[in-house]
Amino acid sequence: AIASHDLWIWHAFFGPAGANNDINVLDQSSVFNDIYLGKSHDVPFQANGVAYKRGYYLTDGIYPPLSVFVKSFTCPNDPKRKKFKEAQESARKDVERTFGVLKRRWQVLTVGARSYEVKRLQHVMYACIILHNMILEDEGRAICRYNENEVLPNVEGVAVGTQEYRVNRREVHNRDIH
Repeated sequence: AIASHDLWIWHAFFGPAGANNDINVLDQSSVFNDIYLGKSHDVPFQANGVAYKRGYYLTDGIYPPLSVFVKSFTCPNDPKRKKFKEAQESARKDVERTFGVLKRRWQVLTVGARSYEVKRLQHVMYACIILHNMILEDEGRAICRYNENEVLPNVEGVAVGTQEYRVNRREVHNRDIH
């Protein structure tokens, strides 16, 4: 899941069966497929004099060095890096905190679910997430508000295997940018 500090859930992916780790789930999620296919909007920003085309995700050390991942320092040796590590790790806890709120809000998420079909679990989770985000918005606690009149630019996308697809994939997997 991808959540922000206001507990708004921006993306969630449920369904891979078995004991999948974060990397396997990430590979099956649509987050990066949308980037590769050119279906996601660019979120340009600049940090330390480097211009980045896409947004970023805070991760821990197990994730691969992708250009969109920001990991904390393993062993920070100066006050600036220590402060960054603490802030980054604090922000990463937003997802766990968000799921804690979901479990307190929706009793169905606190009981064992092994007997449910995967599709049913997906529907339950997505329903709880949608209702959760609606409550945040209704209470005025969301970072941004839904604007039904807002028109986003049309994102055409590209076909798998095309040159643009390969460029998008190469940019995300660029270890030098990371």
